[in-house]
Amino acid sequence: MTGGLFFQPNKYTRVHIVIARSNSDEAIPLGSPRYARDDTNLYFNDLRKFGWLKLFTHKSLKSFQKNLGLDILSPDFTDKYFYDQLLTSSRPIKNVLLDQTKFAGIGNIYACDSLFASKIKPTISSKNISFSKSKLLRHNLQKIMTESILHGGSTARDRGYIMPDGNSGTHQDHFLVYQRKGEPCSVCGAIIKAIRQSGRSTFYCPKCQK
Repeated sequence: MTGGLFFQPNKYTRVHIVIARSNSDEAIPLGSPRYARDDTNLYFNDLRKFGWLKLFTHKSLKSFQKNLGLDILSPDFTDKYFYDQLLTSSRPIKNVLLDQTKFAGIGNIYACDSLFASKIKPTISSKNISFSKSKLLRHNLQKIMTESILHGGSTARDRGYIMPDGNSGTHQDHFLVYQRKGEPCSVCGAIIKAIRQSGRSTFYCPKCQK
């Protein structure tokens, strides 16, 4: 939720990472003049102390990720895979989208805005989504996520997320319904509403998402 890797330390720095660079495979001893000249520093800064770092081998990483669903930008994240996963649950579609055991990488922002773009009510049962609607939703999820990456992510007012060089992302300037409670819908003019689902805020248009 907060914290990240940055090129500069601050008072919330928890970990200092030094990465040696070399044009050869020769190991550079820590503390040598060559090491000091060629190092790259990264700092894990985390105000809320929720983050952690762990070193994995390739094998242990696969084991750690075994309960994660496919990343939504994976080439294996097909229309059929997505639809089959939706059919396995009677929970509200919004809650299922946030289930990382089914789909890895969908956050609250992208779930809300993709449901709006697909004209799907966030409280409808996941298994009741038609195949045609699921195709549209998968398309919008990947489209909005890709756009967000190009925008450098979303930086809220608390600046909990910023890029490694300290710059803010700009995707917050492109939200469709997320954090727009009380504002007019950009499509129909109805007032955007917000409800709570499993402890998370859901933003939607009551007219476009019937």
